[in-house]
Amino acid sequence: MTALNFIRDLRVAMLFGACCLTTVAAAHHSFPSVYDVNARTTIEGVVTEVLYQNPHARLYLSVVGADGTAEIWELETQNTSFLRRGGWLPDSVQVGEWLTVEGNLAFEIDKRLYVQVVTREDGAVFWVQDPGPLREEGFR
Repeated sequence: MTALNFIRDLRVAMLFGACCLTTVAAAHHSFPSVYDVNARTTIEGVVTEVLYQNPHARLYLSVVGADGTAEIWELETQNTSFLRRGGWLPDSVQVGEWLTVEGNLAFEIDKRLYVQVVTREDGAVFWVQDPGPLREEGFR
């Protein structure tokens, strides 16, 4: 192999690697690019589906809209490793369970929320995305 061929092959390999990394980086989004940090809302309804999988676990909640019809909301959470560390296991949320969920609205997708706080029907707070402020108020 000549030095010229080696350099050409090295450039091709570097270009291929850069393309692969760009694709991976584009596939994962940052929170503020999808969700509005200033637009929080609370919804309540019945869990219709649970997808406990990476890169982000998701819940689907049937919420009764203002006109009385059911609307399905997509609720995004953290990755499963983060959820497990916080005590959220694959069977922690069940289809048919009634939840109240507070979170951030998506900029461009209707009925999509990034989960911040999950409260069960009995009032027990099940999940808090960032427990720091609640700990300061005396919650655990």
